[in-house]
Amino acid sequence: MVSSRTIALASAALAVVGLLPATGHAETTSTQSTFLAAVGPVSGDTGFPTWYEDSNGLRLQHCLDGTLLCGAAEAPLPNPNEPLSFPDNFPEESFYYSATSSATLPLGGNATFVAAIEAGFNGVVPAAGQQTTFGRIRLRVDITTPGHYVITHPYGVDEFDVTTPGTRAINFTEDIGIATGVFDGALDSRVNPFLTWDTGLVTGPDGAQYVGDPGINHAVTGSSYGTNFFRIDGPDIGGAGINTFTTDLFSLVGKVDTNAGLDPGHPTYSRTDTSGGMVDVVASSDPGQAIKASLDGVSGFTLRGDLNGHYVARLPFTGSTAPATVNVTNISDDPHASFDVAVTDLVAVTEATYDTDLKTLTVTAASSDQAVPPTLTVVGYGDLGQGTQTMSPAESTESTSDTTLASFQTSTALVGDVAVGTQVFTNVEAPPESITVNSSAGGSDTERVQVVGAAFPSDPVTADAGPDQTVQQGQTVTLDGSGSLNFTSLSWVQIDGPAVTLTNADTAVATFTAPDTTATLGFRLVAEGPGGPSTDEMTVTVESVTAPVADAGPDQTVLVNDTVVLDGTGSTGAATFAWTQVSGPAVTLNAAGTARPTFVMPATSTPLMFQLDVSGPGGTASDLVTVTATPDVLSVTRAEYRPDKAEWRIEGTSSITNNNQVVVYLGTGVGGTVIGTGLVDTLGNWTVRVRNSPVAPLGSTVTIQSTRGGLLLGVFYSIH
Repeated sequence: MVSSRTIALASAALAVVGLLPATGHAETTSTQSTFLAAVGPVSGDTGFPTWYEDSNGLRLQHCLDGTLLCGAAEAPLPNPNEPLSFPDNFPEESFYYSATSSATLPLGGNATFVAAIEAGFNGVVPAAGQQTTFGRIRLRVDITTPGHYVITHPYGVDEFDVTTPGTRAINFTEDIGIATGVFDGALDSRVNPFLTWDTGLVTGPDGAQYVGDPGINHAVTGSSYGTNFFRIDGPDIGGAGINTFTTDLFSLVGKVDTNAGLDPGHPTYSRTDTSGGMVDVVASSDPGQAIKASLDGVSGFTLRGDLNGHYVARLPFTGSTAPATVNVTNISDDPHASFDVAVTDLVAVTEATYDTDLKTLTVTAASSDQAVPPTLTVVGYGDLGQGTQTMSPAESTESTSDTTLASFQTSTALVGDVAVGTQVFTNVEAPPESITVNSSAGGSDTERVQVVGAAFPSDPVTADAGPDQTVQQGQTVTLDGSGSLNFTSLSWVQIDGPAVTLTNADTAVATFTAPDTTATLGFRLVAEGPGGPSTDEMTVTVESVTAPVADAGPDQTVLVNDTVVLDGTGSTGAATFAWTQVSGPAVTLNAAGTARPTFVMPATSTPLMFQLDVSGPGGTASDLVTVTATPDVLSVTRAEYRPDKAEWRIEGTSSITNNNQVVVYLGTGVGGTVIGTGLVDTLGNWTVRVRNSPVAPLGSTVTIQSTRGGLLLGVFYSIH
């Protein structure tokens, strides 16, 4: 078993954390101060971001150039003899960055650290629309000695408590940002900044630069904490009596990006008649790029840009058919980043109002296609009615062709007819937070719904005094009105029977002591609120005192390590409960002062006995209950060691198949060196098979223990 905690550099916003079995990630005691700075535009060829940039300004592109400097990090192509193509011949797993440190430990076994910005398809084969990226930290360490381990690496410090040694006893994976099609989640990972060789960048055959050569383990630099090494501190990790192991050698993958990429935006067209109109392109990239747009092969138009990387162009078109696509290309990139992007109309929702009095949803929207008005549809509700909005020429001196995008969206400076649709949807019980209007010409707009109408009336107040009760003389009685609804205040009054003193009479829960005589008492609960008042009544019948009866429940037979519930709810006349253990190995009783305490069954063949003491107005009473562990009968059908493969093969059976595991120790007792572990299957069989085992034969016996209490001592094994 392993528990762990990260004490440095843990992400402030964990999108997804994946933890492999037997590893638990606990609290973070310090917070990472720097993160990846940016993610680049999506590539039109692969659907993945073109680059990731760290906090030092170093950009790494999607490493797909097919060279050994990149290829060592990729999954193989489905057809390695054909060129890369998406999605038919594309790796299921690829990288922007990877830093790996792997070493053989002095006592045998391996230790591996991995940090990466990875690209994949969220568990499916390469397919459009399934692209996923994430940041990964992975730690895998084979452990021979139980104890506390501290792992320091370039991106943090992680701690683990190992109680069951063995292969990958520390097996921890943290994946941040896994969300299909959402690529900025990886920015929140611990992977920042990117490491490089301490001798500088590596230049490839074509002049491209890389953070290192993955085929060569090398010293690195770049950790913002100065921890440019992989170190493990823990018992015997560096050899017998040596509690530290360190390596500063890493295999690095990452290609420096020199391209800016391009986000072509969502081009739209506008027109007032069927002779032609305008296509508007609003794109983004790095500042200072040369970006061109063209329609149907016509010579391109250069987009105008600003210092923030925003680019715009208006392209005229002629004819009665609006262009279906526009080509947008960043010619500053090598190779050019080029997109053929669908052109749609521009839709603007000008009204989305829900009237609570009339239960109506009114939606008005306009399209930039004034010549051939498209059908406008409110998603989930239906089409908008056709109509036009006419502006007087006196309201504007601008021509339609000069109308800006902003003036269209506000519909305040247009001359002529604008394609407008309006619809009142009736019998709408409740509106969505926002509505979306889609156009048959491809455009779409989403707008928040404004709610109008009178305030809702207050909900009616309902008093609930609870059920009638029967109690004994001298008993503490609880009146509970917490089931009441929509109240602002509650109060209890006695309306019948011998007078009693109510405690907390102006709250939901009041108490009193039953009188020392038989009687029937009446109480009224008054609930006040904007929709009230409301009242409810209940009675309490006081009976003569009877002696309590303790009932500790039937004797139990349970599995070792299961949680046992002792049940005294069958007791009568009891006001207090007290459980004590009177025999058997000591256990810790949780909630021993309640009717149903719990404890974990220990591995023992000795029955455990518990006493329940109850008290009430009529006195005290006791009862006993016995809890016995179900024995786990183990057998061994094979036990051998093969020196040529350093392999242990130990097999057997168990009488308990429910969540059971066996541990094999070297020698004649438990708590020594662990050879390996094995799960008991549904048929009761278990197998421990360890190849290249760091545990060598010592003597001629092993010890086998199960998590359900089974134990075999002095099991002989053969050597083949």
